[in-house]
Amino acid sequence: VNLNHPRAKGFVKQYEGVRILRNVMEVTALAIIFLLGGNILAGIWGIVGVSVFLNAGIFSYVYIHSGLPRPEVHNVGKYIRYGVPMVPAALSSSLLADIDKYFLLFLLGPAPVGIYSVAERVCKPIVNLTGIFNSTLYPTIASAWDQGDYEVIEKAYEYIFRYYTILAFPGAVGLVLVAEPLLNIISTTEIARQAVPLVPIFILGYFLKGYDNPLRYILTSVERTRTIGIAVTLSLLVNVILNLTLIPTMGLSGAAIATLSAQGVLFFMILYVSFQEVRFEIPWITLVRCSVATVVMAVILMLLDLGNSPASEMLLDIGVGGLSYFAVLFLIGEFSSEDIKLVREKLQSSLQF
Repeated sequence: VNLNHPRAKGFVKQYEGVRILRNVMEVTALAIIFLLGGNILAGIWGIVGVSVFLNAGIFSYVYIHSGLPRPEVHNVGKYIRYGVPMVPAALSSSLLADIDKYFLLFLLGPAPVGIYSVAERVCKPIVNLTGIFNSTLYPTIASAWDQGDYEVIEKAYEYIFRYYTILAFPGAVGLVLVAEPLLNIISTTEIARQAVPLVPIFILGYFLKGYDNPLRYILTSVERTRTIGIAVTLSLLVNVILNLTLIPTMGLSGAAIATLSAQGVLFFMILYVSFQEVRFEIPWITLVRCSVATVVMAVILMLLDLGNSPASEMLLDIGVGGLSYFAVLFLIGEFSSEDIKLVREKLQSSLQF
């Protein structure tokens, strides 16, 4: 809670700075503990210590500069109605993230879990693309909703969905194309061989999740947290049923399809309910242009035989693929002068802390 205080106050750069500081401190603490011969338990306590230290520091800063806020007793009922539905949502989200691995462990054994986890880990960076916008999104949406400024919300989501689409399309297809050399770098040849077919399934699920995550801020802003809880719980039930049905017959692919199906259910439920509150435009033209540019990029990469090792092949694919993709987008008119100006301003502001 304390770590989110700067973001709640609109101090986005300070919030990002605190997050970076936390990551650096955690890595440093773990490095020192393990170099001194500490075990996993000591590492966990080190991470806990970093969290306690940072939270205490932020709490002290807030107390010195603002004092402790007085609880508004008359709003306790409102807080309970808002917060209680998020408990099953949080529990279901945690289970949804890992329950497929438990089923694989129970039904197939530990080795398939390792293969499955490697393939999943490769695909997760797609979701992080929306994290570029998350620092400012929730305060912006919550404030605009309180002020009744729905046009700001609509524009914000049109902006986020357009730029996420531009970044996620080549990222998703690119990960599929470089999956084999990447998996060969981070694992063994045998693990890579079995993990590669899972990557397209995972990619599609995480691609949808990238759209789903920002939409939840609409529902939290309008205090429809119960809807989030119901959607996540139903998605978990779908995952459980499909895992029990598909893993015995399809193995690793069955678990991946179960996860994709559950994520699809969650995405369409959240999208449908969010549209009831805010009618923002889906960037259909951008979707078409990105599809065209992605196809061109994929054809170029498949025709060219780049690199003579997994590492060089992956790096060259990323470079050539990225250049060809954005060149096609530019040529077919996706980027305007306003887009270029906006990117330049964002880069300049990001360099000024």
